[in-house]
Amino acid sequence: MNFKNPIILGSKSPRRRQLLKLITSDFQAESIEVEEDFSMELPCSQVASYLAEKKANAYKKVFKNRIIITSDTTVILDETILGKPESFEDGIEMLKSLSGRVHKVNTAVNITYGDKNQTLSQFTTVHFPSLSNETITDYMKRFNPVDKAGAYGIQECVGNASDLYALKEREFLNSGKYKLLNEQHRLAPSFIIEKIEGSFFNVVGLPIVEVAKALKGYT
Repeated sequence: MNFKNPIILGSKSPRRRQLLKLITSDFQAESIEVEEDFSMELPCSQVASYLAEKKANAYKKVFKNRIIITSDTTVILDETILGKPESFEDGIEMLKSLSGRVHKVNTAVNITYGDKNQTLSQFTTVHFPSLSNETITDYMKRFNPVDKAGAYGIQECVGNASDLYALKEREFLNSGKYKLLNEQHRLAPSFIIEKIEGSFFNVVGLPIVEVAKALKGYT
């Protein structure tokens, strides 16, 4: 896609940068510090949208006349948000809480330009296998997921990632045209998530099909 105005991706996540490149290479990735605080009275299902818009407002003050894309991902277990682990031990406890359970991942993407503003919010249900303490420790040591909400990255916990792609994602990627997520060079998983309901890339951090559709309004 080509756009009338430059795009700023407000994110330091290498995964979001990689995924946006599947839609367009016509963007500039920037990172500024935004306090990710929110009211405890805010429903868990609205936190990601609130933070994505909060980030957008901060970036708008710095980058003028730009299409700004900001995003936030939350992992929700029993109406509790699991953020990024604060330590190795914290990550272990998060994975123990997810073991053998079902949780939801919500990624919200805010796209703003001038007075035009929209937030896309997608939910994916993730089924975790039961994990032994040894498996959890092995995963934490090998993948060091300190920058990931819920202390895991789905791309590290699959055999073939494409097995979990939603139909619309398969169609978007045009029958394997893209080589994604460094699959040829990634480490063997410590455990495998066998089932999700919804978008795979939403769990990675950017629902590419929905974002691509929304960005057509800015070409």
